[in-house]
Amino acid sequence: MALSLPPGLKPVGDFSVQVIVGAILFVLIALVAVALAGLVKWIETWNVAPEWLLGGLHWVEWGIFWVDVFSFGLFLVAEVAKLIRALWNGWRSL
Repeated sequence: MALSLPPGLKPVGDFSVQVIVGAILFVLIALVAVALAGLVKWIETWNVAPEWLLGGLHWVEWGIFWVDVFSFGLFLVAEVAKLIRALWNGWRSL
């Protein structure tokens, strides 16, 4: 069963699907950063890794998180621009 939208709402439907998929991917990548943070905390409790290695792993987890946030923000800006362009072109063709 396919969801059908009126032609005027197709850009909004496309935008909604893109944002939902993007949000799911954002959460999955953020979970990788959280899992890495948990792994680093666990390694710290064993006191077997040198401090420089733990510091580097903390930088990696923060890097993954902030690149994810920046990429998701950029993705949202691009999708909003695409939505506005599609709505504008649809309005102009009326």
